[in-house]
Amino acid sequence: MAEMVQMFVSSVLGALFGNLTESAIEEMKSIWGVGVEEEVEKLESQVKLIQGVIEDAEEKQFHSKAVGSWLRELKNIAYDANDILDEVASEAQSSKRQKVGAFRYISSIFQNERDIAREIREISGRLDVILKGGRDLHLEIRGDGGRGSQIEQERRKTSSLVDESDVIGRQVDKDKIIQLLVSDDDDDKLYSVIPIVGMGGVGKTTLAQFVYNDHRVKTQFGLRVWACVSDDFNVLRITNALVESASGSNCDLSNLDAAQRCLEKKLNGKKILIVLDDVWGENQIHTHWDTLRVPFGVGAKGSKIIITTRDERVARMLGTIPSHHLKVLPDADCWELFTRRAFAGGISNAFPELEEIGRQIVKKCKGLPLAVKTLGGILSYKRTVSEWERILTSEIWKDDDNKILPALRLSYCHLPPNQKHCFAYCAKFPKDHRFDKDVLVRQWMATGFIQTKGTTLLEDIGGEIFDDLLLKSFFQRIREGASPNISINVMHDLMHDLAESVSGDECCRMEDGIPRSIPEMARHLSWIDVEEGSMSLEALSKFKRLRTLQLRAPSSIDNQILNDAFMELRCLRVLDLSWSNFDKLPDSIGLLKHLRYLDLSSTKIERLPESVTSLCNLQMLHLQFCENLKGLPDSIGHLKHLRYLDLSSTKIERLPESVTSLCNLQMLDLRFCRNLKGLPDSIGHLKHLRHLNLYYTEIDGLPESVTSLCNLQTLDLNICNNLKGLPDSIGHLKHLRHLYLSSTKIDGLPESVTSLCNLQTLVLESCRDVKGLPNGQGRCQKFCTKGGKNYSNFFIYLKIKIEKISI
Repeated sequence: MAEMVQMFVSSVLGALFGNLTESAIEEMKSIWGVGVEEEVEKLESQVKLIQGVIEDAEEKQFHSKAVGSWLRELKNIAYDANDILDEVASEAQSSKRQKVGAFRYISSIFQNERDIAREIREISGRLDVILKGGRDLHLEIRGDGGRGSQIEQERRKTSSLVDESDVIGRQVDKDKIIQLLVSDDDDDKLYSVIPIVGMGGVGKTTLAQFVYNDHRVKTQFGLRVWACVSDDFNVLRITNALVESASGSNCDLSNLDAAQRCLEKKLNGKKILIVLDDVWGENQIHTHWDTLRVPFGVGAKGSKIIITTRDERVARMLGTIPSHHLKVLPDADCWELFTRRAFAGGISNAFPELEEIGRQIVKKCKGLPLAVKTLGGILSYKRTVSEWERILTSEIWKDDDNKILPALRLSYCHLPPNQKHCFAYCAKFPKDHRFDKDVLVRQWMATGFIQTKGTTLLEDIGGEIFDDLLLKSFFQRIREGASPNISINVMHDLMHDLAESVSGDECCRMEDGIPRSIPEMARHLSWIDVEEGSMSLEALSKFKRLRTLQLRAPSSIDNQILNDAFMELRCLRVLDLSWSNFDKLPDSIGLLKHLRYLDLSSTKIERLPESVTSLCNLQMLHLQFCENLKGLPDSIGHLKHLRYLDLSSTKIERLPESVTSLCNLQMLDLRFCRNLKGLPDSIGHLKHLRHLNLYYTEIDGLPESVTSLCNLQTLDLNICNNLKGLPDSIGHLKHLRHLYLSSTKIDGLPESVTSLCNLQTLVLESCRDVKGLPNGQGRCQKFCTKGGKNYSNFFIYLKIKIEKISI
């Protein structure tokens, strides 16, 4: 497992040295002078050298403990360097805000005139040692895109053969695929592509083999061919494999034209079934799919192609019909599969003590056939209770010697570096955790895992990362209860084990009141359902390297404990105290200069200390369901980096005027703030605001300056029972996409609403005072309405740049 821990070091380096941009270096030079300039330039060159050999190190670690130790030390240095550089940047901001000399201000903060150049020099010295160690280990500069031969070694080979007696519980899936294969196509396409999608180890290849060898399929197709694609979408290699499958003899042609002509000859005029197993890499497919499929066109009409893939995006690119998503096996099928492997003749009742333990082991496999078969195979050679209990209580799927983790690890190896880090971070959450996409993305942002990409917003990049992980089966989306419209995001238990394995000591969790040791090098910690006696909360103060602390304490937390923790945990980026039992934050919260994410939701706090406004890097402040909270500090506007402010379901009566100085604010959530009567007159200063949510508040109107919110996309005024109208210049909101006005007292819409050229949704349900609608021309060509004469109880959708209107 130690090797797995280091597999995402390159992503750590990318994130942790991300602030060594040219502009940041220039700023540090200008503030701290020549001494720092020389040290920062040296640090920059060292990082470039290390990044050159990191790929070689990540491969060699599998065969060398010394390289693994080298990577571990490098990661620790990277974290320490990032903390110093981040602190320098933070204090530079504070010095500007305080309008005093930078060096004098920083010296007063750091005490004893802390020598920034000396601290950077110490980091540089440690990197010198690391570089020397790399030379001693004969690490080389690599440029192979980060995969290396290790993944080549791990690439599994598959064939079309299957032991059908070893296939359990897939008859329904098999019948569905075969029905698609034998049915006639309605269009004129020569062939259709059927995608089978699922996470690693769920049985996609086995299902394809099961179908491929069915007698109905054999009689339907004149020729069946199979190729294992895996991670390298090499057209020549795949074409040669298809020729070999069709001919039964070796084909090692080095010329693509010759290989494709040979394949055409084999396929010509025949009704063919092609299976492309284990397809990866949407980027390669973009380039090479059209080339690969050229010979397929010579087959007879009705030919079919099956692809198996872990990536829904690949399925969408290649499939001509919707994907068949392969789910985990039911418990009963898993048990039958296990008994066939673990017990001679599949008879378990001859070993009642082992049977009971075996059922518990199977339950831990969470429906993943690969895990069931692997563990069953291991246990088939063991016949004592102690041996089976050892398997039950161990975390054997984290052992690289078995087949379970490598199968999932292959998926992980193919992730881009930033996605590796984001996935590993999920190890801090409990198993069966329900992932809120927006919350997780904001935490990724706060920890620095998401790097800027041109002008694209960080939250949009993070959203793409989450969606990619979902499409690649690292997350699963399941329905909530019987409702087809409500779904939640979860992680399969074995995927969670994989996240724990690759994160190592970095991500830890305490839960269920069970005492666990926390490594001193831990960076991300979640402590759920803290109870008295489970572990002393005072111990938190010793984990000085923590960057994430999620603490859920139903029992009361002493204010002094929080104060002591904040005095020591100076590296925190994410602090989540939601659902904890305390009513006051200590002033020492202001010492957490690195903090980006602060969640105090569902706590009993009545006010925020003024020191909160010293958190110069704070980006997200969540205060929803703080039912005793009545206001914000008047100096809240000092939080210039704040992007999200969630005050929903609080008793806040007004927003301080300084809130309009939050120049980077993108979301202001005031849902269910029943005491809120209005917004500041200068709300229009929030030029980056994209979402303004005033659902179920008591406001009776909007300031005219709202129409200056030039980037506003969503304006939610549903159930604002006192709202009587909109500003006449509402049409100035050129980026507005969604406008919700249900259950308000408005009697009409301003004519300028027809100038909202990007509006996609307008909802006016239960607006009984509406007398009519604008007759505007231009891009808003038509209002579609439904309802009675008085326009009560209806939805209105604008027809703008969309062809189909749903009512």
